[in-house]
Amino acid sequence: QVLVLLRVNGAATMCRWSPEGNKFAVASSAKIVAICHYEEKHKWWPSKPTKKHKSTVLSVAWCPNNKFIVTGSTDYRCRIISAFDPERDSE
Repeated sequence: QVLVLLRVNGAATMCRWSPEGNKFAVASSAKIVAICHYEEKHKWWPSKPTKKHKSTVLSVAWCPNNKFIVTGSTDYRCRIISAFDPERDSE
């Protein structure tokens, strides 16, 4: 069994795996996008929540380089969010 720690107070509206398959992003009605990575030591997927939108996030897409996600929400905005983690990602 594997645990996913989203830390989101709202419904998940979309989930997408990264191109390399080592992360996934979850859009939510809580105006948050949670970017999750796997930690072998604890056998869980903790998340790094990013709050960039002012309303429900409905869509998320990964850039082919695995470093950015593009999100869209009901505030009529698209955002480009860094998903790069210097501790886990190579340049």
